[in-house]
Amino acid sequence: MTSNVPAERRRTVVVLGEGEHKAIIRDPDRVDLIDDPEAQFVTFPGNSGEQNALSELLRTQDLLRPGTLAVQSPYDTERYVAVGEAMTEFTVEKFLILTRLAKVLGAKEVTFEDVRIDQKKSSWTTDGSVSTITTKVETEVNGRIAAQLHERLRGKHVFPGSPPDIAGARELLARLRLTGDPQLATLIELRDGDNAIREQEILLNATREASGNINAALRIAGGPAKLKLAGFSSELARQWENKLEVEVRTLVKF
Repeated sequence: MTSNVPAERRRTVVVLGEGEHKAIIRDPDRVDLIDDPEAQFVTFPGNSGEQNALSELLRTQDLLRPGTLAVQSPYDTERYVAVGEAMTEFTVEKFLILTRLAKVLGAKEVTFEDVRIDQKKSSWTTDGSVSTITTKVETEVNGRIAAQLHERLRGKHVFPGSPPDIAGARELLARLRLTGDPQLATLIELRDGDNAIREQEILLNATREASGNINAALRIAGGPAKLKLAGFSSELARQWENKLEVEVRTLVKF
C-alpha cells in the first residue's frame, strides 16, 4: 500500500498507543510535536484515512507497534526501518544498489572489500587548534556496526558480463533518488563510449543520503516530549551529533 502523505513529511514515523497520543494532544508543552514538518504520528489501534494507509505500510514491514520510531529509506520512500537498525540497513541497501548498477553497466564481478566508520567530534582548544574526541562507548558501538556490515556484505557477486546499458543505469539512479551521487554517476560516465573502464575501486559513502532522515528521527526522539521509543539511546544520538560517516570499499570488474 502506498501512503498519500508526501514523502518529505514522513521522513520519520512514530507509532503511539492511543493513551499516549491523547496525552500529547492535551499537553500544551508537547502538542506542537504532532505538527513536526518531517514526522508523522500514527496510533495503534485507531487510524483512518491517510494515517490508515501509512499504518498499513508499517504493518507490512512489521513496524506497527507502540513505541516504534521508524526511519524512511532515502532510496525508497515506501520502505521504513527501526531507528536502531537504520544505519546498517541503509548501508546494505546502498551497496546492493551499487551491485544492481554495476550489473546494468555490464559488470562481471562486484566484491565487497572493507567498511570504514569514522566518527569525530571537533573541539577548539585554548590555543586555537582543533582536537578530535572519540569516546570508548562510541568506539564500541562503531565496532558493532562494522561487524554487522562485514557479516551482511561479505562475498562476491559474479555475472557473465554484458555491454553497458547507459540509459538504463541513469534511469536506475533517478528512480532510486541517487542522481546526485558522484561515485555512482562517475561510474556510469566511465562505462560510456570508447575506452570504457574495466576495473574500478569505489569508496561508497553510505551516510550522505541517510543522514537527513535519521537526524529527523533523532530530533523527535531526543526532543522535550520525552517519548519512550524502542531502539533509541543516548549512544545512538551521540553517533550523529559527532558526524558519523560510513564508507564501503568495493571493487567492480567489467
